[in-house]
Amino acid sequence: MAYMIREMKEGDAYGIAYVHVDSWNTTYQGIVPQGYLERLQVGEQEQKWETILHEYPGKSNYGLVAVNDESEIVGFAICDQADEKEPVDGELNAIYIHENDQQHGIGRALLRHVLANFREKGWETFLTVALVDNPSFPFYEKLNPHYLRLDTWKVDGVELQEWVMTFHVTEVEALLG
Repeated sequence: MAYMIREMKEGDAYGIAYVHVDSWNTTYQGIVPQGYLERLQVGEQEQKWETILHEYPGKSNYGLVAVNDESEIVGFAICDQADEKEPVDGELNAIYIHENDQQHGIGRALLRHVLANFREKGWETFLTVALVDNPSFPFYEKLNPHYLRLDTWKVDGVELQEWVMTFHVTEVEALLG
């Protein structure tokens, strides 16, 4: 199946919300408390994404979707300028691929576009945050991260650990080929 990467736009909210909720439910099953996952609703996320897309693009944010040959959104990535307290330029806020479309190079393609955006802005470093138990963690490990710190996130009374990892744009570009 062929995929196209393009910038997010108004009208993409449902597709992004569907991938977002479905990815959380398939990826974090048994990791994130079940009650939290059950409360994630596509309709509610769609409203949040409609607001984001209505305001998009902001000063520094950049969002992409991966679309299959049937015009369905099967993945997305969004990035922004890093918080001032962080020792990097940019942040990869989210990258999600629908479970059925993983392992086809979509994540790498989305990341290449994100890196090109960082380069256009003159940003040399970025961070991302991932749950320690995320089954997709090997994706990040292949990119040679620097483990900045281990944070704790509390969900429904359960403490989850997440790595804050930093990367160099040039190094990740070379690793992606």
